[in-house]
Amino acid sequence: MRQKAFILFLCLEQGLGGLKTYRNLKKPKNEYPKNQNDMNITMNINQTINSNVMKKSITMLLLLVASIVTMAQKHPVDKLFEKYAGKEGFTTVLISSKMFSLFSNLETDDEEFDDLMNSLKSIRILATDNDVELDKNINFYDEIMKELKVSEYEELMVIQEKDQNVKFLIREVDGKIVELLLVSGGMDGNALISIKGDIDLKNISKLSKSMNVEGLEDLEKIDKKKNKD
Repeated sequence: MRQKAFILFLCLEQGLGGLKTYRNLKKPKNEYPKNQNDMNITMNINQTINSNVMKKSITMLLLLVASIVTMAQKHPVDKLFEKYAGKEGFTTVLISSKMFSLFSNLETDDEEFDDLMNSLKSIRILATDNDVELDKNINFYDEIMKELKVSEYEELMVIQEKDQNVKFLIREVDGKIVELLLVSGGMDGNALISIKGDIDLKNISKLSKSMNVEGLEDLEKIDKKKNKD
């Protein structure tokens, strides 16, 4: 009898031990006691993660601010071209320095024209297509002049009529004209011409007569003004 009781006691003890082991396996990890080293490691990991997240957030914020500043600093002429170029009702002409180099390789009897082709870097033209309704709703002159840093330019010629404003502006660097800007806006049509390079006003009117590009005819007004002077 005592032997059977002892065997039963051993079985119960083994069973309870197995149950304790099972319970320990089922216990969630966060219920295990942590020593100080484990807690320090966990804190360091959390601090590293938070630091990385903060660095990424700051980087994204700086990129966003830089993008906004870049957009705000765009030249009004560039902004106007981006706004209307290629859209219905507008004519856009872009002539690069490569095209001018091709012109300069042509043999002509006009040395002044050849010199002009060699000195120009680019011509950009944006104009409305004689659309009365379109000209009622937009005005290149107003859009450009309200944002243009006028202090960087010198007025060459101004034409003001009842429903039309035209202005010729030049920008100089070290005594040389590097940009000629024509802005026209009103009911009679809207046009913007930007010419960059080493510009000689004596020859600039030749562009209209020689290249036959729509929009350049306004440059002949410079020649007329020069003859009056």
